[in-house]
Amino acid sequence: QAEDGIRDSSTSRGLGDVYKRQGYIRVWNTTTGQNTRSVIAVSNGGAGKLSWSDDGRFIGVTSQAADEVDIYYASNLTSLHGALSSDVGGGDFTYDIDVSPDGSKAAIAIGRSGNGGTNGVVRVIDVINGTVMQNLNPGGEDRFHSVDFSPSGSHIAIGTVGDYYVVDASSWATTRSESAPAGTVNSIAWSPSGEHIAICEGYVQNQGGSRLRIFEADVWSNTWTKSASTSCYSSDFSPDGNQVVFGLGWYAADLSLIHIGRCRRLLTCRSRWSPYH
Repeated sequence: QAEDGIRDSSTSRGLGDVYKRQGYIRVWNTTTGQNTRSVIAVSNGGAGKLSWSDDGRFIGVTSQAADEVDIYYASNLTSLHGALSSDVGGGDFTYDIDVSPDGSKAAIAIGRSGNGGTNGVVRVIDVINGTVMQNLNPGGEDRFHSVDFSPSGSHIAIGTVGDYYVVDASSWATTRSESAPAGTVNSIAWSPSGEHIAICEGYVQNQGGSRLRIFEADVWSNTWTKSASTSCYSSDFSPDGNQVVFGLGWYAADLSLIHIGRCRRLLTCRSRWSPYH
């Protein structure tokens, strides 16, 4: 998933990176630096979150201004169906999208735009025909902020406010629920091997910061937790699964790179951030 100017690509081997800004999604060749293709993905506002299927076929994008998502062919950035509705009522907001590794499904995390508003769902759509396969509401949570398919595509990890869930992507049954998170799970990421799940939490006032967590997916144990003084907004694993990166933000932005096996911070990079950008 990509914030403005953050890469979102299925690989980093020169096949292309995706950027989105002012309603566009653009694909750049990582070797030459050339913008190979672009499209206005959202006509009435900025593009939100992105997801590129692991098979390389499809790119999903959310809208920051409308209750809709779109799925594009990655090869030429033509839309499969046009805008697809992610509207579940007044006061909702589309927070995240993830296209399954095989490109057959897309999961959309829909929550509230504020403290009030309608109850959200995780909407799963069939990528090929654009129809809604299921509206998920594990635990009756109603507020969903992040989604990520497992590497096999058999399960969906779902982040909410103070919990996360794992749902079977065929039977739609909730197979796991965890209440370890203290804050809003702004980002959830499954490691390429399927062994670990990264939990990226928002700021919690009474604990004076946020928490970055790693769970072992086979035994569902919270193997380690790191504290951060600001909100965590994004997370991802390295291709070999040995490192995890967390994006943290406040008036400045931090990027924390952590080695999974050694459970220690390798690097923190700080970049300038403006609330008006």
